[in-house]
Amino acid sequence: MLVAVVSDERGGGVLHPLDPAGAPLGAPEPVVDLAAAVAARERTDRPRWVWASGAALYPTLLRAGVAVQRCHDVELTEALLLGYAGRWGEPRALAAAWARLTGAPVPADPPPRAAIPPGAGQTALFDAVRVRRVPASPR
Repeated sequence: MLVAVVSDERGGGVLHPLDPAGAPLGAPEPVVDLAAAVAARERTDRPRWVWASGAALYPTLLRAGVAVQRCHDVELTEALLLGYAGRWGEPRALAAAWARLTGAPVPADPPPRAAIPPGAGQTALFDAVRVRRVPASPR
Protein backbone atom coordinates (compact mmCIF):
# COMPACT_ATOMS: atom_id res chain seq x y z
CA MET A 1 0.00 0.00 0.00
CA LEU A 2 1.20 3.50 -0.88
CA VAL A 3 0.05 6.63 0.95
CA ALA A 4 0.85 10.13 -0.30
CA VAL A 5 1.51 12.72 2.41
CA VAL A 6 1.21 16.49 2.14
CA SER A 7 1.84 18.81 5.09
CA ASP A 8 -0.08 22.05 5.52
CA GLU A 9 2.93 23.49 7.44
CA ARG A 10 0.66 24.07 10.50
CA GLY A 11 0.78 20.53 11.92
CA GLY A 12 -1.98 19.09 9.77
CA GLY A 13 -2.09 17.88 6.22
CA VAL A 14 -3.56 15.32 3.85
CA LEU A 15 -3.10 11.56 3.45
CA HIS A 16 -4.16 9.94 0.18
CA PRO A 17 -4.00 6.18 -0.48
CA LEU A 18 -2.56 5.24 -3.89
CA ASP A 19 -2.67 2.06 -5.94
CA PRO A 20 0.61 0.28 -6.82
CA ALA A 21 0.96 2.41 -9.97
CA GLY A 22 0.52 5.63 -7.96
CA ALA A 23 -3.06 6.42 -9.00
CA PRO A 24 -5.30 7.83 -6.24
CA LEU A 25 -7.58 5.41 -4.41
CA GLY A 26 -10.65 7.10 -2.94
CA ALA A 27 -10.74 10.60 -1.55
CA PRO A 28 -7.89 12.44 0.16
CA GLU A 29 -8.08 12.35 3.97
CA PRO A 30 -7.50 15.75 5.63
CA VAL A 31 -5.93 15.39 9.09
CA VAL A 32 -5.51 17.96 11.85
CA ASP A 33 -2.45 16.27 13.40
CA LEU A 34 -0.30 14.91 10.59
CA ALA A 35 2.30 13.30 12.86
CA ALA A 36 -0.38 11.41 14.83
CA ALA A 37 -2.13 10.31 11.63
CA VAL A 38 1.14 9.05 10.10
CA ALA A 39 2.01 7.22 13.33
CA ALA A 40 -1.42 5.55 13.45
CA ARG A 41 -1.30 4.48 9.79
CA GLU A 42 2.29 3.26 10.20
CA ARG A 43 1.24 1.03 13.11
CA THR A 44 -1.82 -0.45 11.39
CA ASP A 45 -0.97 -0.58 7.66
CA ARG A 46 2.82 -0.10 7.43
CA PRO A 47 2.48 1.60 4.03
CA ARG A 48 5.20 2.91 1.80
CA TRP A 49 4.89 6.67 2.19
CA VAL A 50 5.21 9.05 -0.76
CA TRP A 51 6.20 12.64 -0.05
CA ALA A 52 7.62 15.52 -2.03
CA SER A 53 10.65 16.08 0.21
CA GLY A 54 11.90 14.11 3.17
CA ALA A 55 14.13 17.07 4.07
CA ALA A 56 10.99 19.18 4.51
CA LEU A 57 8.69 16.65 6.20
CA TYR A 58 10.69 13.98 8.02
CA PRO A 59 12.38 16.20 10.67
CA THR A 60 8.92 17.31 11.84
CA LEU A 61 7.80 13.69 12.13
CA LEU A 62 10.98 12.75 14.01
CA ARG A 63 10.53 15.62 16.47
CA ALA A 64 7.04 14.23 17.16
CA GLY A 65 8.55 10.79 17.80
CA VAL A 66 7.29 9.29 14.54
CA ALA A 67 9.55 7.10 12.38
CA VAL A 68 8.44 5.31 9.24
CA GLN A 69 9.69 2.01 7.82
CA ARG A 70 9.55 2.84 4.08
CA CYS A 71 9.09 5.91 1.90
CA HIS A 72 9.52 7.35 -1.56
CA ASP A 73 11.09 10.82 -1.48
CA VAL A 74 10.29 12.45 -4.84
CA GLU A 75 12.89 15.23 -4.51
CA LEU A 76 15.68 12.84 -3.55
CA THR A 77 14.75 10.37 -6.30
CA GLU A 78 14.66 13.15 -8.89
CA ALA A 79 18.10 14.36 -7.75
CA LEU A 80 19.52 10.83 -8.07
CA LEU A 81 18.05 10.37 -11.55
CA LEU A 82 19.32 13.77 -12.70
CA GLY A 83 22.79 12.97 -11.36
CA TYR A 84 22.81 9.62 -13.15
CA ALA A 85 21.86 11.41 -16.37
CA GLY A 86 24.76 13.86 -15.92
CA ARG A 87 22.39 16.72 -15.11
CA TRP A 88 23.26 17.23 -11.42
CA GLY A 89 22.23 20.68 -10.17
CA GLU A 90 19.07 21.01 -12.24
CA PRO A 91 15.84 21.71 -10.32
CA ARG A 92 14.68 18.59 -8.46
CA ALA A 93 11.63 19.63 -6.43
CA LEU A 94 8.24 18.00 -7.02
CA ALA A 95 7.17 20.81 -9.37
CA ALA A 96 10.29 20.28 -11.51
CA ALA A 97 9.80 16.49 -11.60
CA TRP A 98 6.16 16.94 -12.60
CA ALA A 99 7.09 19.47 -15.30
CA ARG A 100 9.61 17.05 -16.83
CA LEU A 101 7.05 14.24 -16.70
CA THR A 102 4.37 16.31 -18.44
CA GLY A 103 6.64 18.22 -20.86
CA ALA A 104 5.96 21.58 -19.21
CA PRO A 105 8.62 24.23 -18.57
CA VAL A 106 10.72 23.25 -15.56
CA PRO A 107 10.47 25.79 -12.72
CA ALA A 108 13.37 26.65 -10.43
CA ASP A 109 13.52 24.94 -7.06
CA PRO A 110 12.08 26.90 -4.15
CA PRO A 111 14.58 28.69 -1.89
CA PRO A 112 16.45 26.43 0.55
CA ARG A 113 14.65 25.71 3.80
CA ALA A 114 15.83 27.40 6.97
CA ALA A 115 18.40 25.32 8.77
CA ILE A 116 17.29 23.62 11.96
CA PRO A 117 19.26 25.03 14.92
CA PRO A 118 21.77 22.64 16.53
CA GLY A 119 20.14 20.41 19.11
CA ALA A 120 16.66 21.05 17.68
CA GLY A 121 16.43 17.65 16.00
CA GLN A 122 17.69 15.56 13.17
CA THR A 123 18.45 17.61 10.06
CA ALA A 124 18.57 14.73 7.61
CA LEU A 125 17.01 11.34 7.14
CA PHE A 126 20.44 9.77 7.74
CA ASP A 127 22.83 11.77 9.91
CA ALA A 128 26.50 10.82 10.16
CA VAL A 129 27.34 8.97 13.34
CA ARG A 130 30.78 9.17 14.96
CA VAL A 131 32.13 5.87 16.22
CA ARG A 132 34.78 5.83 18.92
CA ARG A 133 37.23 3.01 18.34
CA VAL A 134 38.38 1.21 21.46
CA PRO A 135 41.81 -0.43 21.21
CA ALA A 136 41.76 -4.19 21.46
CA SER A 137 43.00 -5.70 24.72
CA PRO A 138 46.50 -7.19 24.54
CA ARG A 139 46.50 -10.98 24.64
